[in-house]
Amino acid sequence: MVLRVDIDSANRWTDREVLEQWHKLLKGDELTHKFAKDELAEAYEVNRLKHSIAIYRSRLCDISWFMRCLNEPITRQANQEDNCTDRFWEGRFI
Repeated sequence: MVLRVDIDSANRWTDREVLEQWHKLLKGDELTHKFAKDELAEAYEVNRLKHSIAIYRSRLCDISWFMRCLNEPITRQANQEDNCTDRFWEGRFI
């Protein structure tokens, strides 16, 4: 498998588009859901949200982060089936 990150495209995403992509992968938090519903009012919330969106944009363009999101549920299921808690992918992802 070959993965390619289109950073230029991701950098053109609006803040709302970043959160839409993030919410497809993870639940998000109360603040991101408030933004999605246009409920932000306080300046401190907007500043915190901008910081979170910058982090999310970076993670959405990171292949290692992608592999983490891909591997975590597989690892949990495999460990449950094998009754163990070891690192399932240790030595398999370089």
